[in-house]
Order: sequence, then structure tokens, then C-alpha cells
Amino acid sequence: MSEPPVDDLQEALDAFLNGETGVPFEALALFAEPLFDLYEVELRAPLSEARATRDAEELASLLAVLETARLLWAYFLLDAAERRAHAYTLEAHLLGPDALGEDSTQFRQLLHALEEYWTNVTRRAEETEVPGYALPPFEVLLSQYAAAVPATRYGPDALDLPEALALFTQEVIDASDAHDDPDALDAAMERAHDYWELAHTPAPAFEEYLDEIKTAYGGTRAGKERIEREARRMVARFYELFPEHRP
Repeated sequence: MSEPPVDDLQEALDAFLNGETGVPFEALALFAEPLFDLYEVELRAPLSEARATRDAEELASLLAVLETARLLWAYFLLDAAERRAHAYTLEAHLLGPDALGEDSTQFRQLLHALEEYWTNVTRRAEETEVPGYALPPFEVLLSQYAAAVPATRYGPDALDLPEALALFTQEVIDASDAHDDPDALDAAMERAHDYWELAHTPAPAFEEYLDEIKTAYGGTRAGKERIEREARRMVARFYELFPEHRP
């Protein structure tokens, strides 16, 4: 697929530079440093070039990182409960629904690093809002971000990702009796999400990832055995609910 015209890309970049996207550019650029490093995208070099010399590929890469940074900025503005509710949907949109466990672990590490950057930037910055321009809500930005990618559907009812995740994880949450305990709920949702990823893991890596899950959540030998039983039961549940997604 060809890149949009340079003029259109430049106009989109100008919106970031002028704060029209709802976040001061300097604050957003500082926050996005780990993303620029991860994707090996230069920020200052393209901006120092004359507008006429910037090419479409360079601008498209720069804008992709800035769009991701703005989405994550909006995510960190959510309160703790809202972040928990959106965490797995965010990960699936950014990594894709078939990302492997190692990808998920690295994503969580990146998210933790970005949260520290966000906290430091918002603490030091004189302004984190732009007069006259509002940052759209996280849900709006997420839907816009996902619009460019065909939606993955699950099961005979063609559920979207949030609906499928909610259906799949409910069994672990109910079994943990964690509804009134935020910490227990976090732990149950994290474990259920790892089971979701395990169900997407191809056979050659399945047992290795299962061992990682057992080590992470099991502790004792008996605990690991309990986690393995739960993990295999949840993988079987995934295949029953969404047989078209069997690896």
C-alpha cells in the first residue's frame, strides 16, 4: 500500500507540532522517547530537515509513533479501574490478537517504562494541555487507531475483541471470587490474559510458555500443578468458544 501524499502527512505532523492533537508537542515527544527507540525512528532529524526534503516514508513512520504515543498518553489519563478494563484490548490492538507470550511480556515492560516517563513528564511540564484543543477520550482514540486494521471476529456470534475477552476471562474471575477485591481482580485478569495468549501459541512454543505461566503464578509444586490444570482447562474453553482461532 502506498503512503499518503507528503502534503497530507506534513499537515498531520503540523497538527502535532502545533498542539492541535490535544497534547503539547514537546511533552509528547519526551514521553514517546522509548517508542522512538523501540521502532528506531528518528525524531529530530526529520524535523531539522527542510519541509521540501521530507519524504513520505519518513513522515509516515514519525506519525505512526506519535499517534501511538498520543493513544498511550490518553490511556495513562484513565484511573486505575479504567486502565484495568482497557489493558488487554489496548495490547491486542497494538500487538495484534495473535501475539505470542514473549511479545506480551515485552509490551508490559514497555508500558511500565512509559508510565514512568508519563509521570515524570506530566510532573515537570508546565502545561500538559493545549488551550483550544482537547485530547479525545481514550476510547475514541483507540477506535480510530484500530480503524485502519480489519477487525478480528470471534466465535459463531462474530464477537469483537473486547466482547470475546470478556466472555473468555469471566470463568477465571468468577472462580477467583475477585469481584470485590481490586488486587485479586487484577491478578485474575492477568492470569486469564496469559491463558488467552497461551491459546494463541503455536504447538512448538506451547509447553515452554505454559512452564513460564506455571512459574509466574504457581509458586509451590502444588501451586504449579493447579495453575497447569486451570491453564489447560482455559485453553480448551478458548477452542470451544472460538474454534476458528485454533493455532
